[in-house]
Amino acid sequence: MKKLLLVFLLVLTTVAIAQNSGQPANASGPANSKSIQDPAEFAMYDSACHVTDPAQKAAALEAFVARYPNSTAKLASLLLALEAYQQIGNQEKLQGTAKHILEIDPNNVTALALDVVLNYMKGEAGDAAAASAAGAEAQRALQALASWQKPEEMPQAEYDAKRKNMTAVFNTAGGFASLQSADYASARGYYLKLIELDPSIVNYRRLGFADLQLNPLDVNGFWYLAKAEAIAQSQNDKASAQQIAADGKDRYRRYHGSSDGWDQIVSAAATQASPAPDFTVKAKPTECEQGVAAARRRRLGADPLSSRLLSGSQTRGGEDVAGNPGQTKEQRSRQARISRKGHLRHRRQPAGGDHGEEPAGQQGRPAGRSGKTIRLTARAGHRDGCGRHGGRLYSPALSIHHAEWRSPGIQP
Repeated sequence: MKKLLLVFLLVLTTVAIAQNSGQPANASGPANSKSIQDPAEFAMYDSACHVTDPAQKAAALEAFVARYPNSTAKLASLLLALEAYQQIGNQEKLQGTAKHILEIDPNNVTALALDVVLNYMKGEAGDAAAASAAGAEAQRALQALASWQKPEEMPQAEYDAKRKNMTAVFNTAGGFASLQSADYASARGYYLKLIELDPSIVNYRRLGFADLQLNPLDVNGFWYLAKAEAIAQSQNDKASAQQIAADGKDRYRRYHGSSDGWDQIVSAAATQASPAPDFTVKAKPTECEQGVAAARRRRLGADPLSSRLLSGSQTRGGEDVAGNPGQTKEQRSRQARISRKGHLRHRRQPAGGDHGEEPAGQQGRPAGRSGKTIRLTARAGHRDGCGRHGGRLYSPALSIHHAEWRSPGIQP
């Protein structure tokens, strides 16, 4: 990425200066509509323009600007100095001159591009302030680029290529700065544009990272990481492919619960330009849902009566029967509605006793050695989500809160 940006930096500067240099004798350029009238001023400018050594030329042009700060050739001189500093590789002077140009022409796309690129490269090297500056300038540069018109001297193909390259550079800097500041929504916007201009491993990977950092995360992020891995494999970049696979699988496993299906996503992404409209990844149960499910399995497995009751059956005389034979259809329906809405309490009485009533003399007294009572308390929970009731978890369907068995010889 850095190498590509540096190459673009060199090409950009050369192309930009070509449109602004004009004929030194006329001292004309896009920002210089008047010819130099003062003979001494013209002579100094003309002399500086004809210096062949880049370092000496840059120095001569800087001297001209210092001597004639209000010259109509000031902007053209600085642009020529920019070209000279690019030729000798003096990045400090290059950036300083670009900033000087922006003081005169805040929307000069050439100076903006150079400043953005240089700050971005410093940001990639760990300079947080430079990364932030690159992001702010990238927003400004994209606005300036939107209104940038083709210079008359520039061929259309050259203009289109330069515009595309600058758009890629500005979005790269903006996306990187957004990631550094944890503005993942903005980063996502930059990288969505970037993968259209430059569908590279880095851009797909950073887009995937941004999507998965959103809250809630966008599952398309898994596809973008898979696409980055597929591109690395196609380019035989084994190191990048292994690194992306390790990172992608880890994130996928933590969200999905296992790595099952990851390789299939990578294989599909290799032949796709974008995620399918119905692409999705199933999330693993939440910690709360896992706890409720484990508790339910534990309780139902240890209490067959609870399992039978929750499945709609009751116990009579040691046998399972569907519902209560003594109940009408309407009564059974009403009981089912009550069990869904609130608490359900069922007590089994000794033979001869009516269901739902306690034997005479035992009302309100706990069962002891002389009788046998089965009590189950359950609560119908919400159908969506997972919450708490009385300090205990309850599930979307039905969770048992209390169940007890009282029989002769067993005290509560």
